[in-house]
Amino acid sequence: MYCSKCGTKITIKGKFCGKCGTEIVKETHLSEPHPHGQKINDNYWSRLFNSRINRGNYFTGHILVVVIMMIMFYIVQLFAGGETESASIVDLLVLAFFYLYYLSLSIRRLHDLDKSGWHILGMFIPIYNVILGFQMTFSIGVEHTNAYGTTPKGNFNVKAILGLKEDDY
Repeated sequence: MYCSKCGTKITIKGKFCGKCGTEIVKETHLSEPHPHGQKINDNYWSRLFNSRINRGNYFTGHILVVVIMMIMFYIVQLFAGGETESASIVDLLVLAFFYLYYLSLSIRRLHDLDKSGWHILGMFIPIYNVILGFQMTFSIGVEHTNAYGTTPKGNFNVKAILGLKEDDY
């Protein structure tokens, strides 16, 4: 559960937030309340877009996406045996899956920089896309808990890259 005033994640049971002193109201929903009124569902697809990832995991995730995508395209071409139409359809499906995963990595990295995931649309704006790309790759994320989760730990964490349960990393 999160504090409705300051956004701090509340882990111990009590009546007041330990950081700002706001009274905690226990909700009876299946999902936890998000500090900005959104609901955080505890499922894989939600975690892929609602958590944070540090720059090391962001960079490693991009390398993994490119390597795995190249291997998948090679396997598809190998099994297609000259059938270009069927291979191109499968290639498009593979590309769509990996693009969705790339989008997830980028949004989680923006969350670590305390920016909304909507900033990813800035990648379509010339010059701003270069600045945003450098910032996402080289800037250190915020050191405190923000509205998108706790500070990511470590430099290489497979669970974080794959978007597995937040509490596990």
